Amino acid sequence: MGSKKYTGQMIEEISSSTVPNELIKVDPLQLRFPVAQIVSSTLKICNVTDYHVAFSIYSNNNNTVKCTILPSKGVLSSQSTLDLLVTFSFPKEHKSLKPEVVTVKSTVVEESLTTKDVKHDLFKTNTGRNVHQMELGVLFVASKTISKVRSVSTIDVHPTDPWMVITQGDKIFRMNYHAKEVELLELKWGEVSLAKFIAREQWILAGFTSGLLCVYSWDLQDRIHVLREHSTSIKSLAIHGTKPYVLSASRDGKILLWDYGNGWHLIKTFYANSQLHKGDPVEQVVFNPIDTDMFAIAQGKTVKFWNLHSGECKHILSAHSDSVVCLDYFSLGHKLYLITGSQDRHSLKGHMDVVNIAFCHPDLPVLITGSWDGSVRLWDSTACACAEV
Repeated sequence: MGSKKYTGQMIEEISSSTVPNELIKVDPLQLRFPVAQIVSSTLKICNVTDYHVAFSIYSNNNNTVKCTILPSKGVLSSQSTLDLLVTFSFPKEHKSLKPEVVTVKSTVVEESLTTKDVKHDLFKTNTGRNVHQMELGVLFVASKTISKVRSVSTIDVHPTDPWMVITQGDKIFRMNYHAKEVELLELKWGEVSLAKFIAREQWILAGFTSGLLCVYSWDLQDRIHVLREHSTSIKSLAIHGTKPYVLSASRDGKILLWDYGNGWHLIKTFYANSQLHKGDPVEQVVFNPIDTDMFAIAQGKTVKFWNLHSGECKHILSAHSDSVVCLDYFSLGHKLYLITGSQDRHSLKGHMDVVNIAFCHPDLPVLITGSWDGSVRLWDSTACACAEV
């Protein structure tokens, strides 16, 4: 009894002291869900104070849809962050859906308080506690606007303009991330595996699971070239920084070097499948931005470094305990680094499933990662910390 009384006194003292007007930040402030059978999204909450903060989050349930938020309550230590999983389950038949509201309540608590101690009464304002409340909008959009495909396949960022190109199923999205405008191209060639900007020509290059490579105009309205040299699914594309070169890698371990400045002339073929990695597909290729005669590939549990002109593998790195599925170069200070993502889910932790996209923004100190859990995260490459979800 004495312990409970002491705890209550401590909470009262903290509540009555001067605390910031804002206890937690939430990102995003608005959630958008496609109308599908079951759909999930991540929500990031951050304690911006030097105190421990308890939170409670729930939906007002205006509709027949079921909302589940995990965890729905907890305690955040000072300056800490937590990822929540928000899931909506839709009935097979539903009428027009009203916007939902997700309410987040927070209050300062003592350090010894645990999640099991977080009760509904903790957030009652008539107790004299300082309770902060914020409401997040939830919009339901037609499933044709947001694809039912579970995860984003690939992401590419334009080197100078505020554009991203995103592939998902048989669709390509071109997004202006400043204006938050999205253009959609639904493809007739089957499922697209990835797409890249070729900035100097104002093109978008798309690779398909059928092995086709298609070159599109900037506005996605015209198809300019179709390349048919690959016979298996395109796994990766790399655009050279200074020369009119493109590398394309397919599931069978074949890597092709193209010269788009010479009518898409096929310069050379590299065969990545060796006795050691027979059957392991090339997951990604990327040019070295400093030593531009070299490129790196992710294959199996290794990263291999190839010479563009000799066609030889010069070096092999083995560090991951499972398959390496993505990689990219980025600079920090005066040094060049290589970020890799794999199925072992180690190092930069933040996703709840396999990291299948790792990309460095060409101009900003930002690393972009995507996962099979459907989330896309922005990392501060100077601090290796998650900046946005």
